[in-house]
Amino acid sequence: HKTDHSKKTYSTLSRPFARSELLDKICEVLKIDALEQAKNKKPTKSERSLKLNLPKNLKFLVVDDIEMNRILVGEVLKSLNYEYELGVDGVDAIDKFKNSNFDVILMDLQMPNMDGYEATGEIRKLGKKGKDVPIFALTANFQKEDQEKSLEAGCDGFISKPFKKKEFFNTMNTFFKKTSSK
Repeated sequence: HKTDHSKKTYSTLSRPFARSELLDKICEVLKIDALEQAKNKKPTKSERSLKLNLPKNLKFLVVDDIEMNRILVGEVLKSLNYEYELGVDGVDAIDKFKNSNFDVILMDLQMPNMDGYEATGEIRKLGKKGKDVPIFALTANFQKEDQEKSLEAGCDGFISKPFKKKEFFNTMNTFFKKTSSK
């Protein structure tokens, strides 16, 4: 007797729904496999040769409305022994920033409640602490106008999604090399 898997319900979603809700549901159903893959993935030869030339005690704030993105970025930071906190939207980012000290913010740009552009602008208004913290846009839209808009909002750079360790290393190394030589 065969089981008909096409009729099995793993999760439900009510219409209308946002893209982020759909992705969260997909992550909910597939999370264990994706997380295990991220944890057990053997680094490629080029990844093994990567060197992250950053201070050892940085604390990151990772802000993204998609749970899987937060988990994957968190896994990379954890593997590098960096402390981090996770935020789900711009409102959460501002609240966490006001109540803790972060050395770097990785900010998704397209989020509900308050997007990353607005949240970055608000953080920049929070005195010296807000002006000094490096903020990097996490974005799947890597078009010129998106880059310009995020720079205008106050971002210091970009990291494309899906998040790749090599790009993260290159972006961080380039930024911190520039700032340490000033």
